[in-house]
Amino acid sequence: MIKHTIRLFFMISLFPLLLLGQKTKNTDSKKNTKAVITPMVQKDKELYHYSKVTTLPFENNCAPELNEKERMACAESHVRTMIFENLNMFNDFSGNVYVYFTVTKEGKITDIATANYPKTYDYSDDFRDAIMKLKVKPGMVDGKAVHTRMWTPFTFPTSSKELLSESFAKMKDDKDASYEKYELLLFDATQYIFALPVFEKGRECNAAFNIVRFWMNKETETAIPLGGKFYESLTSNQKFLYVAAVLKYQLEQKHYEGRLVSCNPKREGLSKEELRKEIKEVQLEAAKIMLTYMSDEKNNVPMKSKTKKFYRAMKKGKLKEKLFD
Repeated sequence: MIKHTIRLFFMISLFPLLLLGQKTKNTDSKKNTKAVITPMVQKDKELYHYSKVTTLPFENNCAPELNEKERMACAESHVRTMIFENLNMFNDFSGNVYVYFTVTKEGKITDIATANYPKTYDYSDDFRDAIMKLKVKPGMVDGKAVHTRMWTPFTFPTSSKELLSESFAKMKDDKDASYEKYELLLFDATQYIFALPVFEKGRECNAAFNIVRFWMNKETETAIPLGGKFYESLTSNQKFLYVAAVLKYQLEQKHYEGRLVSCNPKREGLSKEELRKEIKEVQLEAAKIMLTYMSDEKNNVPMKSKTKKFYRAMKKGKLKEKLFD
């Protein structure tokens, strides 16, 4: 079935991904290191997540009366902006970068760790240099200096230097929001959803999902080819991910390859044969994105037995035959 607008007929508001939180600590390394889950507050080590300090370790305009959630959003926005200002932007990278570092109670930056996906090139040094240029001071908890753990994600290419949550809020309040104006933001969101290593649970994750949802009931140039054996093997929540995977592939083709694979029968000059070919291409590539994502246990999106058959076919190079024969 083809939808001329991005519409869904299932519940998506309770998407139950159990993902890594912003509760991480890393060992100091010049190259990428793995994040491990630790408590947000380690009082014995005087280590606090940035949302838990009463005074942030850098200059900011975050009002003292903000609640924890609001303080997190304000703090992360400042950190991203400061890092962007020090970063020598690179033109060819498309993917996600995750940054972790600690501001010590002496006001020094340490324990820098980064991860980027895809790993076509290691951008650790680029971000390390940008972070080391930050102007910081000790974070405080009730007047006492503590070690403060910072974390923030980046998505490239990016339509802005803002957090997804900030951009979503602006888009939602825009009475004249057009697809053309926010297409790159939608692209950012689909890239973020399928980012590896696993993205964080919380505000930015929800913002990415909400950006996709925002366009589901609006007219766009894109149609989503739902249906088929693979699609029907998914749970309702996984079907939402499938829609995001379709959008991800379509937008990648448009912005990376200069091709339009919209699967929209209303598109001028598109024959029925070309439309069928586009639909099969998009369904195949979206299935690959989904199966690759689901195969990583860290993402906690388990496959049903029916879905596993498609994964095994993909591993054997026979996914196309499994989908369409």
